[in-house]
Amino acid sequence: MPPPPPLPSQVDVDPDIQAPELLQDLFAKGATLLLEALPRVLEGQGPQLSSPQDEQQATHAAKELHKSMTPLAKEV
Repeated sequence: MPPPPPLPSQVDVDPDIQAPELLQDLFAKGATLLLEALPRVLEGQGPQLSSPQDEQQATHAAKELHKSMTPLAKEV
């Protein structure tokens, strides 16, 4: 059986698009991609569909708590 075709990992974004339209566009594309990928994952093709993260391109996002939240205290 030949390997499954790769799933898209990038989308083109119009530089003039506004956030609400971008949200709708990405939501629709993500839903379509999910519907394409789930049957393949459930058939056991998940490892063939995945690719390792390029650590050189990865960024760190600091975790921030909303002002209404407080960190959990450690029990002694």
